[in-house]
Amino acid sequence: MKNYYIYTPLAPQSLSIAKLLKKNSDCRIFGISEVKYGCRLYDGFVGESQIDISNEDNVLIPTGARSTEQLLKLRDVALGSVTMKRGSLAVYDKIGFLKNAEECGVPIPKTWLDYADIRDDDFPVFFKEKQEKGGGVRGVAWSRSDIPEIHENLIFQSFIDTKGTYGVGFLASEGRIVTHFIHYERESIPPHGGSAVIIEKFNDERLLEYTRKLAEKFNFSGWGLAEFKLNNDKSDFVLMEINAKFWASCEFAFRNNPVFFKELFGVTVPRQEIGRMVFLDRAWENGIGCLFCSLPSCFGSEVVFQYKSLKGVVLLLLPKFLKKLLIKINKKLKGKK
Repeated sequence: MKNYYIYTPLAPQSLSIAKLLKKNSDCRIFGISEVKYGCRLYDGFVGESQIDISNEDNVLIPTGARSTEQLLKLRDVALGSVTMKRGSLAVYDKIGFLKNAEECGVPIPKTWLDYADIRDDDFPVFFKEKQEKGGGVRGVAWSRSDIPEIHENLIFQSFIDTKGTYGVGFLASEGRIVTHFIHYERESIPPHGGSAVIIEKFNDERLLEYTRKLAEKFNFSGWGLAEFKLNNDKSDFVLMEINAKFWASCEFAFRNNPVFFKELFGVTVPRQEIGRMVFLDRAWENGIGCLFCSLPSCFGSEVVFQYKSLKGVVLLLLPKFLKKLLIKINKKLKGKK
């Protein structure tokens, strides 16, 4: 029997992978964590040092940017017939990544590496970290005063003020796309790009062509999500980034295109024609306004509520101010220990 060990076990993509493995195969699933969570998807939680990696039945699954990067620094990461090569780390370097993307003919937003080079009439600008960390510092600066005080590790791009983001999830081998799935992320948390709240099927050959060019340029092997936005005059797409990791909405791709799961885990997932998926827990996290705006989209959609843990569900149902208060109290109590 296969034993799957999943890093960052309560991350959205981890929960999706655990759910599909549990439903479609005879296996045991463990979260890699020193903390024991009350999550029904896992058979238990273990520390990384407790795993016998010499046992071929023990499969380690890095899900987030941090765990994927850490493993890649040690070795290539193989899942099923797909191997994430150490060279994939090149896309974590945002500066080098954007330069290479531009060289191979993929449109990118205007980019500044030093905030001092930004003119006052260039605002608003979007900022993010130069090195991918999974989330991290990012946002929109409407003026110079909105830029974080510590900005040496940030890059800046012209703010693309079009709604939603477009993603191409893919598997690749030696620069060749093995399979893919394109989506449109209508609503996200945070709103300017992050984890999908409302996501829909989409198709545009330009997005696939740009992703193919990127995979070839980087000789990419592994799995990832190429993210794009429509430029401000809506004439073409511009590249935002490639996340060389499992993405938060990967369940949407895996259930629509079972080739992903078959290649990665050797597990057959029934193909479903899901036009739109709504992650209701994220809508609630985004605030009561987002929740109400998302409810009409639930009709005729696949609605997903990701069960994290009993504690997580309780926190999710609490108002934001009370949640913040409890987190502050918890930190103070920990500090006294």
